[in-house]
Amino acid sequence: NRLIYLINYIGDENTSSVISEVEKAWSSVYENLGKYEQQLNDDDFLRSHWMIYFGLVKDRGNDFEKVLLTEKFNQSNLSNLCIKSNNTDNQDSNKTSILDYCDKLKEYSRYWSEIKYIEYDKDIEITIADDLKSYFQKISHIGVNRYVTTYLAVLLMLIRRCENSDELKENFLNHLKLLEKFFFIRKYIGKSKSDFGFFATSAKDIYNLIKDKNKNIDQEVLIKQLKSLEKELKDNDKYGIDTLKEDDKKEFLSTVNELFEKENGFYSWPGIYYFLYEYNMDLAKQNKRNDKSKLQWTSYNHKSKNKFTIEHIYPQNPSKDGSWETAFKGYNEKERKDLKNALGNLLPLEKAINVKFH
Repeated sequence: NRLIYLINYIGDENTSSVISEVEKAWSSVYENLGKYEQQLNDDDFLRSHWMIYFGLVKDRGNDFEKVLLTEKFNQSNLSNLCIKSNNTDNQDSNKTSILDYCDKLKEYSRYWSEIKYIEYDKDIEITIADDLKSYFQKISHIGVNRYVTTYLAVLLMLIRRCENSDELKENFLNHLKLLEKFFFIRKYIGKSKSDFGFFATSAKDIYNLIKDKNKNIDQEVLIKQLKSLEKELKDNDKYGIDTLKEDDKKEFLSTVNELFEKENGFYSWPGIYYFLYEYNMDLAKQNKRNDKSKLQWTSYNHKSKNKFTIEHIYPQNPSKDGSWETAFKGYNEKERKDLKNALGNLLPLEKAINVKFH
């Protein structure tokens, strides 16, 4: 409504057709945000697009509505607005084009929603190579915040733009592998934390290279940007996975020792669902089995314990007069508890199968 009001206020002979274009763009946005049963949050989407279109102002990250409505698209800012940018008109070159904003919003909604629907485990078709798609899914399963989601959406847009380049595909795959490793370590292994706001900056830098579909992408500049972020993920003093490798090892060992002393060992480790799921899928791949129909993240993960669970091979409560008691009679109570909650004693199991054993 605000954009339509401004278009009417600025006004020209094409006002009606311009308003129609804006309405169609917003219709496409909401269609993408509501393709499946899970309706995506439009404020989250607008905030994400704002980060790459106007640039994230870190200390105003939660103030995007005010920026859009009172600073950018406001009657008091008419001198910096135009309906449609005219590249031959120097007067319009530095103005925010309402039509361009809507067009870019519509395009971005497609990629942002695909990344979000991967997160919600919706069965959607993402037309990129399976090996690339699998790493988007892995990262989503680990769980990421709005800055990283924005980066992934822009990365997906980039991959689509460059899908015919074998050289770039190799770069993209290595990049995604590093991202998955980085997020796994930072979330489940090491102590060092970050809000990952730098991903929003990287997203905008890449977006600026690819937002104009009529221009060829400078592959040399693009690869430099990807490599620059990769170096940051490895070498940063506060969160780099190479720089903090030894500290991360010590932190993880300390965490595991504490879990065994105060809780239920690896059974209580927050990373157990992701780790065992990926381990199970890797074993299936090595044995050329397709287990996707049996073990799916959407019903397996800790947010939805309705079909799959993490179970103990050596039971938590074995029969006092059974074979388990005989096999482990040489261990004291503390040692038995540790063995029950050891990593090798845990496996993901379908509840229907688990019931048969009881």
